[in-house]
Amino acid sequence: MEYKPGVDVHGKPVAPADLPDGYAIEVPTSIDIAITADIARRFGIATNNLYRGEAQIGTVTVQGNQVLFNGKPMQSAAEADLIALCAKTPH
Repeated sequence: MEYKPGVDVHGKPVAPADLPDGYAIEVPTSIDIAITADIARRFGIATNNLYRGEAQIGTVTVQGNQVLFNGKPMQSAAEADLIALCAKTPH
């Protein structure tokens, strides 16, 4: 069967797949990722809605092709340290 726009394989009309203009997504120039440690879970402390037991270690920012940790460019040693820290942290 040959392709025909606007109809399905049985010849019934279908809605077009094109979306109207105005739904463009703007990609941010930078993306921030909070690096946290669940201290309560690590030490077996019970939490509730008032206490989460989470500590922020820092922020990783991706700007174009550059990765920053707390505003400073990540170098090989810092990147390896961050990967090791994430591997140790229970998920």
